[in-house]
Parts: sequence; C-alpha cells; structure tokens
Amino acid sequence: SPTRPPPSPSRCRSPCAGRGGDRLELRPDRVGEFGDRPPGELRDHQHAAVGDYKLIATLRVGNQELTDSIAITVVEGRERDGRGGRGKGRMKKKAKEKRQVPVGPEVNWIKRDGWDEHDYTATTVGHVDESDRGVDIYLNLDFDKLFEVLSNPRYTPPVVEARKSAYMVPTALGLYRIHQLDNENDLPDDVVRRMQTVVADSVLLATDPEGVLGMSAEEAED
Repeated sequence: SPTRPPPSPSRCRSPCAGRGGDRLELRPDRVGEFGDRPPGELRDHQHAAVGDYKLIATLRVGNQELTDSIAITVVEGRERDGRGGRGKGRMKKKAKEKRQVPVGPEVNWIKRDGWDEHDYTATTVGHVDESDRGVDIYLNLDFDKLFEVLSNPRYTPPVVEARKSAYMVPTALGLYRIHQLDNENDLPDDVVRRMQTVVADSVLLATDPEGVLGMSAEEAED
C-alpha cells in the first residue's frame, strides 16, 4: 500500500473559523509534552478568545484531497508556571482550609521516682489535671496491683507493653469521668480515691485475670 506523505507545514497550523468570522490558530506542542495533558487537549495561543470554533483539516493523498472538521471549544487557560515562554501550565492549587482539630486528654505515666512531686503512694491510681490548656490524666505506673501484674515473670516485654496499653485507656477514661462527677458534686477525697481504686481493679480483672487471680480468662468466666 502507498505510504501517506506527512501533511505540509501550512496544514499543521490549521485555522479554525469561529462565530462572527473570528479565527483561531492552533499550535500543537512538542510531542513529548502531551504526556501530562488530558486526552483531547491542545494548547492554543495565549490570547485566543473564549468561544466555539470549527477546526478544518485537509490531507492530500495522491491525487485526492481528504477534508474533515471538528468542533472546538476554547475555555479559560491554566496558570503558567512563572518561567515565561512556552512553559507547561499548572492547575491552580486550591487553598487548603485549616480546621481546628479538637485535642483529647493527654495521658501520662508517673513512676515511683515521681511520687513525691504528685503526692502519690503505692495505692494511688492517678489523678486528673484540667486547665485552660487542656486535660492531663496521670496514671501511677507503680500502683501496687498494676505493678504486681506487670512484674509477672512469665510476661515478655511485648506482653508487658500490651498489658499497660490495655490498662491505660479504660482507666484513664474512668478517672476522667470520676473527675467530672467530683466537679459536679464536690465529692470527698476519700470517696474519689475509692472510686478510682474500683475502676483500676475492675480494669485489671477484666483485661488480665491471669495476672490478678492467677487464672486464665476462660477459667475466670467459669
């Protein structure tokens, strides 16, 4: 079959007829620049008027001339990259809306060497400190019953960390709820301490009956 000759240079910049006799000259970019452009998009002259046009293309094959047309709509262009010339356009970046994310209570462990600072003893579960800066919940890492569980010689370091995590969250939530009740009802200090101990004991029993009672969870359920 005969090889089709490439279109003549005069045909590469095809004029498009628009409404009212306006004309638009399309300038195809280098082939390597089509990779990051949406399919069907051509770059036009930067001063092209927005509107509807018709692209007419003619190709001569031997003694015959093939002609076809396609409708083209010119829309607002994309931002240039600021380097001038024919640099690639960039899509305008939508400004990110900054939202204030609420910060929850911060939970801190208090070790034995910090007892004096917080007036802790071996039977202290923890306390809650609430201020304009937020809520801080402090848990006694060496609370006697927790210390006994974490000192289980059969527990590997990963198991100890898992036990600490299982104890921390529900106990901290329980202490914060007791703190709210105390603010609402002005509870006596000894009542607050007993309620905190009940919370800690319940969490340890639920999360680690083997460490508290010396039996597995299945045996505790029986």
